[in-house]
Amino acid sequence: TVCDEEEIHPKNNLNIDATLVIFSIKAYGPEHTSRLYEELINSLQYSLNEKVDITYRVAMYMQENDWLQPYEDLDRNIALIIDYYEKSISYAKELNDMKKIIKNISGLFKAYDKINKQEYAMEYFYKEIRDLCGSENYFSCLKRGGDALGNLASAFYSLNNYDEATKIYQYLTDKANLSSLEGNAKNEIIANLQVFYYRLGMMDLKRSNYYTARQNFIAGVAALKENIAIDNVDQNWVGMRLLNSRIAQCYYEENNFINAVKYYKEAYYSTDIRGKMDELAMLALSEYLDNQLDSSKVHFQQIEKYYAEGKMNYSDTYFNITWPLYLYHKSEGNT
Repeated sequence: TVCDEEEIHPKNNLNIDATLVIFSIKAYGPEHTSRLYEELINSLQYSLNEKVDITYRVAMYMQENDWLQPYEDLDRNIALIIDYYEKSISYAKELNDMKKIIKNISGLFKAYDKINKQEYAMEYFYKEIRDLCGSENYFSCLKRGGDALGNLASAFYSLNNYDEATKIYQYLTDKANLSSLEGNAKNEIIANLQVFYYRLGMMDLKRSNYYTARQNFIAGVAALKENIAIDNVDQNWVGMRLLNSRIAQCYYEENNFINAVKYYKEAYYSTDIRGKMDELAMLALSEYLDNQLDSSKVHFQQIEKYYAEGKMNYSDTYFNITWPLYLYHKSEGNT
């Protein structure tokens, strides 16, 4: 029945308990909920591993859903989120699970970033790393933690700490490319290689290092093709459209419009309608700037028709469509 213990607290799905804690905070406040949380964690015979996961989800759900946050005040909400991440970290330390420790620290980074306390986040990180690893050199310590390094690199990236993120992503790409492993072991290492190259490329792009950024995006395309060939794509959010679009963007920023056209076409033809208009707008602008006026005019007319028919929706990047149109008409004297 629905009242069975297994239905109320399914061991393969801890979302119910995490959600119960959050709604209790909203209804009764954190002091009452603190007692409920302790009861929940300690009285239901959850394993230590499950305690880590429940507590992590309490923090993560509140962090990713504003409507689940109990206060009107951002600082108070973030303090509460950080408190639950720290609780989860303490359980993960008991497990000596480096992967879960870093997963929680990554969430904590994002929380501090929300209130512009990036420096405090780094101080917290290095204190924890000294306790865990014996020094601030975390590579040898964390590489035994599964994808802990990848999670940490992603956290540094979200914190805009590109120096630390670059060191880790470069280490991970070097490891994948130099690995003498074969079969499943090698496939596991290279499954996210396109993601690592994409992040390296984005950090260079944001620092206006267009040549280096482009080389990383091109390497990402090669890695993705290899993973697709062996059905080994772990994270499909970095696809051909995204990589080709970023290569085109690098060429565009360098005023190399003929190559920008080439790669915006690649991006346009490698996506469905949800992303096509973004790519078509930049393709049309690049064609115009490369003096391919007839083709540019046809493509801008397609975009204007799409815009006039009210087909733009949440999946479109509004700025990426309207800005090229504005530049085109401004250049033509139509603004």
